[in-house]
Amino acid sequence: MTIRHLLSHTSGIGPYSFTNPIEYAARRERRKGRMGAPLLDEPGTKWITRRARRVLGMVVEKITKSQLRALVSGHIFTPLGMVDTSYAVPANKQ
Repeated sequence: MTIRHLLSHTSGIGPYSFTNPIEYAARRERRKGRMGAPLLDEPGTKWITRRARRVLGMVVEKITKSQLRALVSGHIFTPLGMVDTSYAVPANKQ
């Protein structure tokens, strides 16, 4: 799998756990401290929106040695004047 596969949603990584029993089982293993994401398709062969975005975020965090939230805020949200933008909506704003 390559960065291009992650960016183009063709990584082969399994979908979110609520949509696939194989991924659901892998999620339970991750809760036990075992990391893994099953490849349900050969990378580059099938397009589908999957958890690849999270994996790509982890790659960015590893390369930049920064948290993705801080990186996006500092380089995208703040320069654009997006002062009330976040990945998670606080309870008082829901």
